[in-house]
Amino acid sequence: MSIRLLIPYQSYEATRVQQELLELGKEELKILMWDSIYHPIIEFPDVLWVRFSPRIPIIYQLSTVEEFENQGTRVVNSKSAIETCDKISSYLFWRRHFQDEVLMPQTLITRNIDLAKDFIQEHDCIFKPISLGLGQGIQRISNDSQLDMTLQTLVEEYGLLFLQEFIANPGYDVRAIVIDGENIIEYARTNVNDFRYNIQLGGEVKEINEIKMDPTILTKLREIAIIIARKTKLDMVGIDFIISDDLYTLYLLEWNAFFNFQGAETTLGVNVAREIAAFLNKLTQR
Repeated sequence: MSIRLLIPYQSYEATRVQQELLELGKEELKILMWDSIYHPIIEFPDVLWVRFSPRIPIIYQLSTVEEFENQGTRVVNSKSAIETCDKISSYLFWRRHFQDEVLMPQTLITRNIDLAKDFIQEHDCIFKPISLGLGQGIQRISNDSQLDMTLQTLVEEYGLLFLQEFIANPGYDVRAIVIDGENIIEYARTNVNDFRYNIQLGGEVKEINEIKMDPTILTKLREIAIIIARKTKLDMVGIDFIISDDLYTLYLLEWNAFFNFQGAETTLGVNVAREIAAFLNKLTQR
């Protein structure tokens, strides 16, 4: 059975998954670039591992995944699962399924400047673009004389205000990676120069035992990560959490179908790509 990787560019993650699939003997493996895809599609592999690009219209990428699925390709992750991952969808999904299990920071989604100003007066606040990743566009919002102009500019640029309470924290967040319903690894990310802990913005990876964390919080985090993966039906997902400054309260931030794992592999020595390749290989044997 055939496996294809559909990617926007040859990233670290794509290269590593390709290497591990070749180690498993998948010599027929082919790499497809989004720039080479056209419709009508004429070749449909048995299994397709896909990664999206923020530079390509999301509706085009989702429609392409749907077409592969309609022709019998097993796509990882599925269209319906990917659709739970943008900021708005994940927040609403949390409200429907998880709000009794884990907290999310107080959130407001609106285009209304006055509603946004009221929310910002009540909360130390962060703005997040609804579909960008890697910390892009995320910024602290100051309740100052420039607030109206700031909010109007954000509405004009992004079309919407996704505002979230900033949670005072110990200086790290925690990412959990779940593949095929199993926790692969949890690790912390820190950044001494930025409130955003993304590796691409200068963040650093640390093992869980290098940070202060109540064992009961870690246990709960692992349980919630599995629940999210199962409810969303994401075959593989990176889930981000943050912990309150007093270390006693866990907050869910977001989850991502196209998570990066270079930091986990190069710093912690965990072979995430091998787990992904093993899952894709298993799908070809069903």
